[in-house]
Amino acid sequence: MQTTFFLLSGATVALVVGASITMPRNDGYKIEDLGDGIFTASFSEGGLVNVTRIDDIKVPVVTGFLPRIGPTRRDIPITRFGCYRESVNQGDWENVRTNFKNFCDGGAVIPGGGLQYAVSGKQVAFACSWGGNNPCSGGEFDESLDYINRNCGGWYGGWVDMDSWAKQYGMQQKGEAICGKADRVQWPKL
Repeated sequence: MQTTFFLLSGATVALVVGASITMPRNDGYKIEDLGDGIFTASFSEGGLVNVTRIDDIKVPVVTGFLPRIGPTRRDIPITRFGCYRESVNQGDWENVRTNFKNFCDGGAVIPGGGLQYAVSGKQVAFACSWGGNNPCSGGEFDESLDYINRNCGGWYGGWVDMDSWAKQYGMQQKGEAICGKADRVQWPKL
């Protein structure tokens, strides 16, 4: 298991004993290039982000039938969404989508004030929690991607917020900040 610590640029950290540090809601996280894999990230009390590699990316198995794992589809309570300017790479998109979805359906929990993310090539799939610990669901992630594709255009990245669940799902090109709200086009739910 590989663990990396780094400082968030532009983050303001209060040096108060016992102060809680929450995920930035404006600038978001910039993903450090740790290669392809599935990661979890959370703040430490010193203002550092603790990033841990959980698993490697696996090449999805193509078969005529894949059993559905995890919760069935339902309407997720999307509050707002945003679109990224860059189109996604279709091969990397499918690979990271499948790996992240399977990871979520394996019982993953998004840490409170943190995130889970997967990287494959130039694509990043992510889930963020700005409340307490939140379950990560492959069905919710797929429904979020469907919403992004319908509203941002096919093969463009984006994100959806669910304020009542204090969580966000998204997909984008590597290099843009995730789990924040600055520098994106935003709309209320359509």
